[in-house]
Amino acid sequence: GSPLIPADMSRLVFLPAGVSTITNGLATGVRAFTGFGNDRSTQLVDFNRTVVGIRGSIGKTGWDYDVSANRSTNRGEYAFDTFFTDRLAQSLNVVRSGSGFSCVNPANGCVAAPALTPALIGGQYPAEWVNYVFGKAVGISRYWEDVMSATATGPLFKLPAGMVKAAVGAEYRHNRIDDSPSPDSINENLYNLTGSRPTRGSDRVRDLFAEIEIPVLSKKPFAQDLTINLSTRYSNYRSYGGDSTYKAGAIWTPVRGFSVRGTTGTSYRAPALFEQFLGPTTGFLSQQTDPCNNWDAAGNAGTPRFANCQAEGLPTGFNATQSLTVVSAGGATAGLRAETSTNTTFGLVAQPDFGSAGRVQAAIDYFKITVEDGVSRVGAANIISRCYDSVEFRAGGGFCRLIGNRAPGTNALRINDSFVNIATDIVRGFDYNIRYENRLAGGTLRTGVGITRFLERASKVFPEDPLRNFVGTINNPKMTATFDANYQFQAWRFFYSLDYTRGMESYSFNNINPATSTLKRDVPAYLLHTVSVGYRAPKWGATLGIRNLTNAVPPVISSGFTNRVGNAPLYSGYDYIGRTLFLNANRRF
Repeated sequence: GSPLIPADMSRLVFLPAGVSTITNGLATGVRAFTGFGNDRSTQLVDFNRTVVGIRGSIGKTGWDYDVSANRSTNRGEYAFDTFFTDRLAQSLNVVRSGSGFSCVNPANGCVAAPALTPALIGGQYPAEWVNYVFGKAVGISRYWEDVMSATATGPLFKLPAGMVKAAVGAEYRHNRIDDSPSPDSINENLYNLTGSRPTRGSDRVRDLFAEIEIPVLSKKPFAQDLTINLSTRYSNYRSYGGDSTYKAGAIWTPVRGFSVRGTTGTSYRAPALFEQFLGPTTGFLSQQTDPCNNWDAAGNAGTPRFANCQAEGLPTGFNATQSLTVVSAGGATAGLRAETSTNTTFGLVAQPDFGSAGRVQAAIDYFKITVEDGVSRVGAANIISRCYDSVEFRAGGGFCRLIGNRAPGTNALRINDSFVNIATDIVRGFDYNIRYENRLAGGTLRTGVGITRFLERASKVFPEDPLRNFVGTINNPKMTATFDANYQFQAWRFFYSLDYTRGMESYSFNNINPATSTLKRDVPAYLLHTVSVGYRAPKWGATLGIRNLTNAVPPVISSGFTNRVGNAPLYSGYDYIGRTLFLNANRRF
């Protein structure tokens, strides 16, 4: 019924009343997908750090001390162009006035919206109207950190194998955060964008720590060296109270060039200020990401997603008309707990010297890290996928606890992606490292290979959930590897590196037949090459190089089952920029 809609379209109803935020509660007759150019966003960050301290020796005891205090301040101003919901609604509520239109409510200098025409769809917006409904939202973020620390290190006493050394210290930290979004963001007045609340809070922590290194054996048969290292730390947070941690490690060298090493320890971390005090933020995902769109397609038959969508009573051929609401917030008021962990590693190191044939260092280490109550945001796409692709579904809890029931009538979903405690996270695997160094053609050649083989990357959100191993699924490769070669000749340095990420797939984890699946859930192996050449003079140096030499493009997956950047998985091993030429230069004065 709006006079802005052409007469032959005036009776259309695209969305029922009450759905859109800019139609003053009325039904949406027509939605036009238009654009008038790029918008802009800027960030300006001022960072200051001031440090004062003193170091010295404590008489002739052999002990040294280091006392310091520092203050860091960070002020960030972030601004972006956006439409304002209230002004859009006001400008769309018009009546005919002469040959044009006027706002029903003329307050604030209201400018009536233009009529829907081919020119408007082509991006020809009246400048006066754009200036009224479109503007800049500015937020200010501040962070302060004060740190005072004191340490002392030195010998305790001498054993037959050597000197026992120790370190003791204390530290005090005071952190504050104050993030104030623009008033329109706070009032959820940014059209098609999220609303957010201020993030404000502070915390104080006091630490006491000590470490001792004990040489047990030295230059003995089958014990060229045996050294034990023990350390402990007590941390007391104003927000979460106190807890103590420890680490114990040892290295044993039975014969020269071969060692056995191992460590075990614990950690304790109170949630960071952002994790505690993030103001409630609402956002949305496109309705296209609803996991039950076309749930009854032939390719979904027999899958957990088919059964789960059917169990919710969704009609065949269902396609969501509502975006998915995502709510994020800090966890301080919801009982967010501090996270703890245990870490165990042990391995073998061989360092044979082949004389003129070069030197080799090879190591293999086993690691296992278990985090309890890990503080994390799971990610809305991950929550949706792991809920609707779960055979337990809502009856089994898990990620489905973070998704509300579908809204009556619209079947809309609401997802809680706030900071929560993940009951258990386990990472377990092997690290393999080989380094080779030798003189070659008047220069020095250094090469290295590093391989990480994951045996387990498992987690469960709630204690009663089953522990599921995600190794091999998208964003959780079974293996990653790096190779680098560095040749230095006089002042010149030539460098090459290769990063390898093994292919991944999420079909088998979710019991889906890839031949009939409607979603692409696999990616091939990925390679990144980097080359550079550098020159270093006594007072200056420069390096010229190319990252992602072959311009390798991240692989593509379907939407709706994990977080993405564009059409690629959100994974740190991929390059989203493309081939990049870089030049680094430095000058010493």
